Amino acid sequence: MNDEPPAAGIYIPRTLISAAQAVILIRRMLLDIGEHIYEGRRMSYIGESERTAYIAVSIVQQGNLERLMPLKDVFLLSLFSNIGSYRFILPNFTSSINDAAERDYTYSYYFLKYMSPFGENTKYLLFYNSKYNPLLAQKVVQAEYAHLIFFAAQVESYLRKNNYSYTSEAIGLLDPSDSGPDYVKLFLDADRQCNIVNTVRDGSFLQKIDEWSGSITYDYDDTFKLVKMLIYIMDFKSTATVTHTINTACFAAALGQRMHCTPHEIDELYTAGILHDIGKMAIASRILECPAKLSSGDMEIMRTHVEEGIRMLHNVVPSGIESIASHHHEKLDGSGYPGKLTAEDLSLQDRILTVADITSALTDIRSYKDSFSKESTVRIISEMTEAGKLDQEVSGCVVNGFDPLKNEVEIRSRLLSAEFGSISAEFQAAEMTENL
Repeated sequence: MNDEPPAAGIYIPRTLISAAQAVILIRRMLLDIGEHIYEGRRMSYIGESERTAYIAVSIVQQGNLERLMPLKDVFLLSLFSNIGSYRFILPNFTSSINDAAERDYTYSYYFLKYMSPFGENTKYLLFYNSKYNPLLAQKVVQAEYAHLIFFAAQVESYLRKNNYSYTSEAIGLLDPSDSGPDYVKLFLDADRQCNIVNTVRDGSFLQKIDEWSGSITYDYDDTFKLVKMLIYIMDFKSTATVTHTINTACFAAALGQRMHCTPHEIDELYTAGILHDIGKMAIASRILECPAKLSSGDMEIMRTHVEEGIRMLHNVVPSGIESIASHHHEKLDGSGYPGKLTAEDLSLQDRILTVADITSALTDIRSYKDSFSKESTVRIISEMTEAGKLDQEVSGCVVNGFDPLKNEVEIRSRLLSAEFGSISAEFQAAEMTENL
């Protein structure tokens, strides 16, 4: 509590998530999304991408190519090259592009174009299936990124399908180009000197992936793009969770200001609001998007999202933010979960996020309900407060000032909005072009 309370007017909060933390959390989210079984298939896209990134970075290091292609760019572009695959995990998302790899890379391009800080470098994805042109690569570095990353992806695929055994001739066939950097030789040299394949086989390469993830830095604006990317990745699992996350973070910031929290405390609330439901990425979509009231068994599964969130956040974000996020379903009377904490265990920030979460849930549209009216929302919040579940002063900010609070949330939520519709629109246009 070293900062002064915010001045009159709307305080614009800042996220307290670093670029490195965002990358680590995104990896954990994608792992949880991809490890679920859909239609009898187990998805492991992030594992494939991590192995591809390790191979690509190892090649660059072996060839001392960092001046041409900085390691941070090679690592992140490789790591997220296949992020479009997640769009098509669920059967209700289909595409008229028949080639799955082309479909996935095309969607990856539009997703990263609008949702990442990678800028022009995302264009490397447009060179999928294009013959390598060394003259073009000299002028357009994205063509060289494509040459490297798609070669690394082919090596990863070959190794995985062949029990991590290979011949030099087999690797040579993966890059038929006869000009530009000799990635085949660089890979073979790197493997001889650094045991790349054994490191990938036994999983110890993940130590390097963690190290590289933890070293990522961007300025605040580009870091904020990564945070928004983190939020919108939730759409691969549940669109409603994206909306709820944004609204909860903004309700938390607005309530924090009304409760005279310091700017730093408001920033903590805002950040915890963004992260509070991250554990839902480990919950099956059939539960998250269920159009009816959940069965008791499914509700028990749904409730595990808090523990899953703690697992994902632990040792990544500051402990204070983890604590606030992990208490969003606790109630003052001990009836909440998972810890059945009581009033004496819950800080003001805990109490604020709980009210923010409930207010957002009531006013959001879900698969099983429309948004509640102002009157219904105020009534439910009042009843829960009278029952001793919610902090009276915090809930009073909702009950006695709902309209200005809601208006303020709408203003703040614009900061977290993204051109998500443009991704779908441009991908659909690409589909039409493909089918001409």
